[in-house]
Amino acid sequence: MATGIPATDQSDRAELISLWVDPAVRSRGVATALITAIARWAAGTGAATLGLSVMAGNVPARRTYERNGFTVSDEPGGLLSGRQRELVMLHDLGIGYCDGYV
Repeated sequence: MATGIPATDQSDRAELISLWVDPAVRSRGVATALITAIARWAAGTGAATLGLSVMAGNVPARRTYERNGFTVSDEPGGLLSGRQRELVMLHDLGIGYCDGYV
């Protein structure tokens, strides 16, 4: 499952939230399919960037996002307990998503 929403603070950005794949079907391309669907939706709404927040220690999730074109941003993420912050990752949607090429 995954959810895409318009960013509340930036009109040219959409957010990917609540991505989760059942452990029984991980490593089968499900996350990529979900990310691609959300990216196509976001591009179709006119968003130039797709953003997400991830816990810094969640290395498997970070690798999945990096494989799908996200990079760690220098934007401060949400403050977690213990004064740690989530990482903000961004993906430039560019050309392709709403054209069906990606």
